[in-house]
Formats: sequence, C-alpha cells, structure tokens
Amino acid sequence: MLGRISPPPHAGNVFIVGSQKNSGKTSTLNAVMASWREHLQKFSLMTTGHDGEDTDALYSIRKPPVSVQNGDIIVTTAKGLKNTQAELIYPLNTKLASDDYLGVFLIKNSGTVELFGAPSNDSLWGYIKILEKFNNIILIDGSFNRWTVTSTSEHYIIIAVSPGTFPTVEASIMWLKRRLELLEIKKMTREDISFEHIDINGPLTESVFKDVFEPGKIINVPSPSHIFLPDNILRKALTVLRVQKKPEILGISLNSSSVSGNIISPIDYFSLVSEQFPQYQIADFYGF
Repeated sequence: MLGRISPPPHAGNVFIVGSQKNSGKTSTLNAVMASWREHLQKFSLMTTGHDGEDTDALYSIRKPPVSVQNGDIIVTTAKGLKNTQAELIYPLNTKLASDDYLGVFLIKNSGTVELFGAPSNDSLWGYIKILEKFNNIILIDGSFNRWTVTSTSEHYIIIAVSPGTFPTVEASIMWLKRRLELLEIKKMTREDISFEHIDINGPLTESVFKDVFEPGKIINVPSPSHIFLPDNILRKALTVLRVQKKPEILGISLNSSSVSGNIISPIDYFSLVSEQFPQYQIADFYGF
C-alpha cells in the first residue's frame, strides 16, 4: 500500500465513487476499513448496485469480496451473506429481480459478503437514514452516478481511479482534473447573494447556460452533479458558478492492480497523481 486516506473527523456517509467499472471501488472499501479499524471498530456498509460477487457479470473478470467483521452492519440479502453469520435486524421488504429481499443485517463473525443495492435513488437515501441510527461511519460502494452521489446532501467521497481503465495514463489524469474542477466549485455565500445572481433549480445544460450567462453574474446551481457543460463552456463558466451543496473529498484511491503490461508502475503513478493533486490525500491500495 502506498499513501493513506484518513477517516472523516466524525460519523457520516462516505461514498466510494469510481471513474468507471473496475476502477477499484470495492478494493478501496476493503482497504479503508482495514486501515480505519485502527481507530474505528464498526462500519455500516451498502452499495448502489451489486458488489462483492465472484465474477463481474459484464466483463467476466474476478471481483474482490467485501470483507466484514463482527459488529458491522450491512444492507444485503440472505443470499449475499454467503457463509457469514448475521442477524436480520431490520427487514426492508424490498424485493429484487432475483426474488430475494433486502434487509439490514448485524454481522456476527468475520467473513466475506456480497452487497446488493437499493433499486432506486429514493430507496438508497431511505436505507442511509436507517443506517444513520447506528452512529457508524457509513461506507457506500457506488458508481459515479452524479445525481445520486452529490445532489441530495452533503457528505464525504473517495474517488477511485485506475489508469488501466483509460486509453492512456494522461487520459486518467485529465479525467481527474475535470472531475475535481466540478467538485471544487465554490459554495454560494451570503456575500454572493448580495450580488446579481440567477438560481438554476435543475440541470445546467449548455443551452440553459447560453440563455442565462452574463459576464459577472453569478449562476447558482443545486450541486456539482447538476452541471452538464462541455469542457470549452465549463472553462468559461467556472468563475461565475456556485453550488448550494457539495461533497467533501477525503482522498483519491488509485487501483494500479488492474494495469496490464508496463503502462506505468504503481510507484510512478502514485508519484504522478500526488504531484498533480498535492491538496488531496492519495493512496494506492494495491493488494486489497
């Protein structure tokens, strides 16, 4: 393992979000739990999809299981528990396409599990509200679904990225730059409100931007996930954009284990990303 990502200062929701499939989200989930258990004994876990399965259904590659310990709380199905002992403490009465029902389970021994996710955005946040009752850090393994991850409330995120899932190493760096530009847009302040501004309550698309843009006028949107602008327009808009809510970035997780050939070594990629983004904690959880 290279580097480190520290736990948040207090209990909250931590979304582990990836650049795309096989970016290392589940490996990051396992790694941060192993690292953070030095100070935190228990976690609550859930997913926005399906994680911890033996083989990826789309790409037919091996996937890491989700590791749990006694006292952890997870959202899954009875089948997802595999051979891990657990107690159903909160039935969710949500039936999946597999005819299995989701529930909240208290883990009774160390083992590995599969996580099955909420069928809708509303269900996702409903399950998070249930998990918040247990006062653990909640780790959510999820894709970078922009509406889900950054539009409903303020929380923490860890960005997982693998150079092996991009055409080039440079393309992965450019993806990170573009994503971080959105996430770093300033929040609307009281001082901003005193200036001329326009509130956009839905998606900020290119056509909407062209209709409302005036030099010096602030454009206030609900969150970074509401911004859908091409790069050339975004460059122009960054100085006037504000958001009402946005997540706090805990760090960037690198997944060099999926790199085939000699694209770049883990140490070199870690050094490159650290040099490009010195303001963030960065870790390569190779081996998880």
